Amino acid sequence: MYAGHFGFSARPFVHAPADRFSVPNPGVAEAAARLAAVLSARDQVAVGTGGPGVGKSALVARAVVLAGNVEIRRADLRAADADELRRAVVAGTGVAAGSSLPEALVASFASRPPTGRATALVIDVGVVNVELVRRLLRVMHLAGDAGAGLNLVLQGPHGLLQLLDAPALLHLRQRVACRHRVRPRTLLETAAYVRVAIGHVATDVDACLAPDVAAVVHLYVAGVPRLINVLMDASFAAAAARGCPRLEPEIVKAVAE
Repeated sequence: MYAGHFGFSARPFVHAPADRFSVPNPGVAEAAARLAAVLSARDQVAVGTGGPGVGKSALVARAVVLAGNVEIRRADLRAADADELRRAVVAGTGVAAGSSLPEALVASFASRPPTGRATALVIDVGVVNVELVRRLLRVMHLAGDAGAGLNLVLQGPHGLLQLLDAPALLHLRQRVACRHRVRPRTLLETAAYVRVAIGHVATDVDACLAPDVAAVVHLYVAGVPRLINVLMDASFAAAAARGCPRLEPEIVKAVAE
């Protein structure tokens, strides 16, 4: 409803396509390029760490666009242990739920047309231990046995990097070709992010956004992109409900509180 009120053709803070990824600084651009190289390689591992909502998955999505010919499978082990890896990977392949891990991988690769696309398994993890690493390496070896390479992207909290430095995890660490700490956005990066998002759906950003809005947003959400999205989306809805011609800092503050 408020989209038309502000002249938008769509809501500005729904998740944008990966080709509209807002690059906050050169470091993130370099990290996306390195990650794209890993996704296109064979038997390599990338590690991305950061708090909830800072943009780890968005960075992977951007790297997929840059790589151009990559197939992504996802598994969520944030609330699970090594015993759940088989179930998560099997679910990510789309084959029968009762399949064993080797059967799932072989069936998945065999059923795929020979397009030459690289494959990457993106796993959200909470902790990394020897048993999980052993099974991850086994997954990579099984993929090779099935006639295809498989790269891994591990996503988790910042402590994940320290866990990987354990001597017992040497075999996995030797395959790590890219490590990147995804951090929240600074005040200036938040302001740029807000303007880029609105600019995708509005012809005149200044006409619908007061100058100090980004500063108020950053004050309340500390530069976390997911929270920026939520707060801005709710703030535009509140502004439209009040009949305001543009979004003012006072409205953002009221919504945040």
